[in-house]
Amino acid sequence: MPDKTTTPSNDTEQAPRFLRRKSTAERLGVSLTTLDDWRNPKAKRYRPDFPKAIKVANGATCFLESEINAYVLKLANECRVS
Repeated sequence: MPDKTTTPSNDTEQAPRFLRRKSTAERLGVSLTTLDDWRNPKAKRYRPDFPKAIKVANGATCFLESEINAYVLKLANECRVS
């Protein structure tokens, strides 16, 4: 008898998820100040490769979860190579 379970199709796109600043900082294990420094070109800790923020309708600063996840993987891969 064939298996009746189904798996999600790779063709189905999910809506992007947004992370607020606080959630992003917590996920990265840094303070809000560090997160803001990473985004500020005038800061000593500026990271030009850090994902760009998005302003949502209520003016809140958010990041795409997928971009933050990709950034974390990039950092992990760089650490493993060194």
